[in-house]
Amino acid sequence: MNPVKRLGLAVLLVVGVTLLGSTSARAAAPGDWGTVQLTNVGDEPGATGEASLTRVKRLWSDVQEWMRIDYYSGKLTVKCRNLTPGATYSTPAGTFLADRKGNGGVSGQVMFSVYVDEGWWGPTSVMEPYVVDVVRLDPDGSCTTVLTGEFVPPWATE
Repeated sequence: MNPVKRLGLAVLLVVGVTLLGSTSARAAAPGDWGTVQLTNVGDEPGATGEASLTRVKRLWSDVQEWMRIDYYSGKLTVKCRNLTPGATYSTPAGTFLADRKGNGGVSGQVMFSVYVDEGWWGPTSVMEPYVVDVVRLDPDGSCTTVLTGEFVPPWATE
């Protein structure tokens, strides 16, 4: 075989193995989706908070016509300030009681889904991201959303 062709095949083989190896390593590694600032929805005007989503793993995907649903698990951590002291709050990670200064938080394992628009050439946009709400559980049995935020997969923001 021609030495130039042999070199070209060797380079092609190395590039292919490198791409295959880096793709599978990236997919197998736990993901970090970062931290989002939670938006105040108005019922407790001074309330603020943030949520972090770490150790995210895709569990499976359900492909339907023009849409894909990706199912994930991960560790959600929610930290809040300036809440109603002594009130109980619920998040997807669990519930917590605000301390006398109005601070509180919780961390826990969550399972969630993200809806993706499936275009001709692969995923084109996230139709429904993972929404995290902080909800006050009122003594009368009602509940009020106080803070909200959304997580989008890191691949959708690149």
